[in-house]
Amino acid sequence: VGRFNKKHRYQQMWISYSQGIHERNLRDLDHQVAARAFGDGKSCKDIALMLTAGSTCIKHIHNRNGKQQAMLYVQQIIKDVDRQHVSSKVRPRQQELEL
Repeated sequence: VGRFNKKHRYQQMWISYSQGIHERNLRDLDHQVAARAFGDGKSCKDIALMLTAGSTCIKHIHNRNGKQQAMLYVQQIIKDVDRQHVSSKVRPRQQELEL
């Protein structure tokens, strides 16, 4: 029962963060949803579990290539979003120093 509730919670999180995003490319959708959650301060673990519970792309990868490839995909999304988040925070500081 606990596992079902946890999965349901992450599926609801996916629905919430994906709302209003009209992206045909599933990988881009995953990136945008993860970026929204990251911007809200969600942990990498929560974002990974949310992606796993809600992403159509991850379900396809899992069905075609197995769990290992799906996990690698999730890790790559998290890494990309984390990198984008860090670089967006660094840029304004650098600009302030130039002023």
